[in-house]
Amino acid sequence: MSKLHPFRLRRCHNPEGIDESEVPPGFRFRYEDEMNQPAKGVVRYDFRRGYPSISQSKGTLKHATYIVDVKKNHEP
Repeated sequence: MSKLHPFRLRRCHNPEGIDESEVPPGFRFRYEDEMNQPAKGVVRYDFRRGYPSISQSKGTLKHATYIVDVKKNHEP
């Protein structure tokens, strides 16, 4: 009998429809269930110009697609 994987699938917050291939290594989209709380560390976002830009924003604007540093934004 096999055990279920301990991680659950989570929906990414990507209102701008950014292709996942544009996310740099070591970063990921914020998850939908994270949008009501600030991200840890510098949040990188804004693909409207064709590249991510660095921002001090905390990543909670619902209309923007954010990516965050995987090492700073993980569950224990």
